[in-house]
Amino acid sequence: MVLVSVMALGCVESQPSAPTSIGNSKVVSQPNPTQIQPQKNIIISYSAKKINSLGEFIEAPIGKVFLVITMNIENHGYKEFNTNPFFFKVISNNVKYDVSGYSLTIDDKLDSVNLLDGGYIKGSIAFEVPSSIENYQIQYNGWSNYEIIYKVERVEQPTQPPLRYIQINYNTQKANSIIYKSDYTNVPVNAPQGQVFLIVNIEIINSGYKEFKLNTYSFELIADKIKYAPSYYSAYLDNKLNSVTLLDGGNAKGSIAFEVPNNININDIQMQYSQGDYEIKWNSPVTLNKAAIEYTAESDKQIAVKLRTAYIDFKDKIEFFPSNVKINSGATIIWRNEDNRERRFTLISSEGLFPDKTVDYLQRYSYQFNTKGTYHFSIKEFPEVTAKVEII
Repeated sequence: MVLVSVMALGCVESQPSAPTSIGNSKVVSQPNPTQIQPQKNIIISYSAKKINSLGEFIEAPIGKVFLVITMNIENHGYKEFNTNPFFFKVISNNVKYDVSGYSLTIDDKLDSVNLLDGGYIKGSIAFEVPSSIENYQIQYNGWSNYEIIYKVERVEQPTQPPLRYIQINYNTQKANSIIYKSDYTNVPVNAPQGQVFLIVNIEIINSGYKEFKLNTYSFELIADKIKYAPSYYSAYLDNKLNSVTLLDGGNAKGSIAFEVPNNININDIQMQYSQGDYEIKWNSPVTLNKAAIEYTAESDKQIAVKLRTAYIDFKDKIEFFPSNVKINSGATIIWRNEDNRERRFTLISSEGLFPDKTVDYLQRYSYQFNTKGTYHFSIKEFPEVTAKVEII
């Protein structure tokens, strides 16, 4: 009997899952502990940098840069994760930016694949964002919900992109005719009745753009709220402006003719370039061979004198404009720095009316003249540049 009891106990121990009675006692099987599910997540490690262009020919629009995000994506636990680049967004200042279509031109572009559990992929995408952007985050907006962990590996400090612009300097002159020259004869082509040819002599300088598409017929002249296109006879000019592509640092010179009313005021015209999205700096038009203009005012109380860069026959010259002023006693001269190269000038009074005055770009200095006489002024940085004020 004892032996049987021992064998019964052995049966209970070897099969705990089957409830067994021993006398009045019950042995009940214990449930298996709940298994902990493995954690599932997508880990996206990324670095970022700001650049002005993708490849050799794709430049960011004016005021923007390409924010290039290079990502390493790992799938931990999900059956699949789709890496379509266009599911990603950049968020900054409550603005959401989509992936640029130019991302497809990046050498190490992020491919659109289904990443299986345990898989990983690396690639880059680009966003067109304001050049001033500093704080931002990336976001994945795919079809399914995932637990995503973002890890920033490296973010290059934002840098101000180099200044890019097209400098266009020009002056004008009127002509009643243009000479058509051939191998055998020279034939004058007269302007239509009531009109003249306005010849615009132009110098174009590319500062910062990889390329500038210069098209002669993309120039327009505006006067009295009327827009004029270049004349067909521009092609007859000896120094006609040719349509070319200017690389960074390149320049071109030439002339364009416009057919305009013969009473047009050439001091009130504006030039415009209609092709492409470029930052263009125009200088104030200067009448040929007239750098210094005398200004006489018998009753004006304030006279503005500009410190600027003038282009006379395409030569860069600093000048006072006007350089000779005649005004009544009690009037005020305002010197304003309008140099298109944004330099700082120091204004000097030869008669010591005031201490040397520094005038920054777009800043001004004024002085009231109360004593009759003739006074002389110059620019410290360019001592050859002088001006005269006569008080009457």
